[in-house]
Amino acid sequence: IALALGFSMFSFAQKKELKTAEKAIKSKNFSEAKTILNQVETMLSSMDSKTKDKFYYLKGRAFYAGGTGSDTDIDVAIDSFDEVESAYRTEVEDLKQNMINSILTQSNSLYQASNFIEAERGFEKLYRLIPSDTTYLYYAAASSVNGKDYDTALTHYLKLNELGYTGIKK
Repeated sequence: IALALGFSMFSFAQKKELKTAEKAIKSKNFSEAKTILNQVETMLSSMDSKTKDKFYYLKGRAFYAGGTGSDTDIDVAIDSFDEVESAYRTEVEDLKQNMINSILTQSNSLYQASNFIEAERGFEKLYRLIPSDTTYLYYAAASSVNGKDYDTALTHYLKLNELGYTGIKK
């Protein structure tokens, strides 16, 4: 009985912390949300799948920060959204679509302004968000060449070759 009571209190504490993080995100206090989520992450192994999904969903939202997250934070957000398995899938897909629209607009603007290295980062993120659309990986590779970052370009071209990319739409 004591073990069951301890487990339910532990579970309640996790959910309370997630609720607190969610409130911080809603009030746009992303820094506080990240701090709370970092603490909750240590309890990840004891969470049920729905609670894990909520954790990753909130972590993605906190790091994306409504589109104001740093380059590294957006990478964390993408990785977190990829961990959501069933609960919050619709919400994650909606957020990913917003991310795609924002990153695509920004990457195109950067490319047109000859900021090729920054554009490459955006196109690479787009490929990670939509792995079925290898065109974004091609754009990342081309941007790297234009930015004279040949090592990154080669990495992208090798991945495209591995995926069988030809550039021809079927």
